[in-house]
Amino acid sequence: MFIITIVFLAKKKKVKGVLISTIVVFVLGLASLIGAIGTMASYAEDSNTSTETSKSENNSSDKSEEKSSSDENKQKGDTVEIDGVEFTLQGSEYTDARNEFSDVQADKVLKVDAKIKNNSDSEIPVINEFKVYADGEEVDSYPSTNIQDMLTGSISPDRAKTGSQTFAINGNPEKLELEFKPSMSFSGERYVYELNPE
Repeated sequence: MFIITIVFLAKKKKVKGVLISTIVVFVLGLASLIGAIGTMASYAEDSNTSTETSKSENNSSDKSEEKSSSDENKQKGDTVEIDGVEFTLQGSEYTDARNEFSDVQADKVLKVDAKIKNNSDSEIPVINEFKVYADGEEVDSYPSTNIQDMLTGSISPDRAKTGSQTFAINGNPEKLELEFKPSMSFSGERYVYELNPE
């Protein structure tokens, strides 16, 4: 509409040719800019959609990774490694040792012996590298009566540490499992061991 008005005024010789050319170029430039903005908005929307799709695909693959790093459960003596942290289950047994100051209720106390080796190039903390599950439900840790034997602290590169952790078992669970996942790992990997207390 604006261009038609300019052309009409040009015919009546009220607007000079140079001015008309300038206005026409301006209007065409403005139209191109609006078209470019529309195209960029459309591209951004497509990009966001593909990013969201990619994120949901990554999340689903992370969940499948978290399920397990192995299809079958590991056994006593098996060694596994996640992010430079090597783990070996050395055994498990019920113990009569009780901590008289503990508030944790335990029908039985399960002692798990393990070895952790640091294959990385930096010192690693050993906090909660593994958990125990009774019939699929996580059990509470139980304060050990032998602090020197506990598997906690830190491990220097190319060094290993052997020790134990104790857990409160209540009732008579049919299945006991240990799940190893280093506390400083963000990979989502884990290994599950079958526990058969001696």
